[in-house]
Amino acid sequence: MRNTIIIFFCITFVKAGFHHNNKHERLNIDIIMRDEVLLRNFIDCLVDKRSCRPDELELKNILPDALHRDCITCTIAQKNWSKKIIRHLLKHKRVWWNELEARYDPKRTYITKYSFELIKEGISF
Repeated sequence: MRNTIIIFFCITFVKAGFHHNNKHERLNIDIIMRDEVLLRNFIDCLVDKRSCRPDELELKNILPDALHRDCITCTIAQKNWSKKIIRHLLKHKRVWWNELEARYDPKRTYITKYSFELIKEGISF
């Protein structure tokens, strides 16, 4: 999947040029998703509610390009954990997802562009 969102992460943890730096490839996304404070910190960084730590800032800086260029430089692992985070946010933290969407996709360009792929992956929005 061309992670739109990878968008979003985020979520929040995702970004373009990502492949150039594989250190995030080993990111334990399950730990982040279980730790509400850690996940919220990532979200707050991405939506400019607080200053970012260096690892968060790196992700934040590449997110717009990842969205714009269909995450072409993302690895399979990065795409997989992006889908996992998107699914988690949509199911359990919809308000947080909405904040990311308002910041990175206010016209719903990417969500519309990737809606078929997201649905195919079992991600409902």
